[in-house]
Amino acid sequence: MKKLLTSLLLAAAVIAPASAQTLVINNGRVITNTSTGVIENGAVVIRDGVIVSVGDSGEVQDDSIEVIDAQGGWITPGLFHPQTQLGLIEVGAEPSTHDDAADDSSFTAA
Repeated sequence: MKKLLTSLLLAAAVIAPASAQTLVINNGRVITNTSTGVIENGAVVIRDGVIVSVGDSGEVQDDSIEVIDAQGGWITPGLFHPQTQLGLIEVGAEPSTHDDAADDSSFTAA
């Protein structure tokens, strides 16, 4: 839970100041969601709000570039929805076992 919260706070910190500057998120576990897979001790470079580079961590020499040390935390391409009901519906034919919606609530598992 702590890592998820850290990732969300890191994402929030990146989104607000990301426009019109260059930002490097360094020293993290980069989840690429591509054939590259997971890059341990990776870095993501964001320029003017757009990801321009993903790869291994390195030293940043330019003082005008903001660097965020992920301290080994997860760096993901964003929050994504895998579209599954695994664990939400116990028996499909029995509505009382469906945990994917609450009839009298405005909140659901999604």
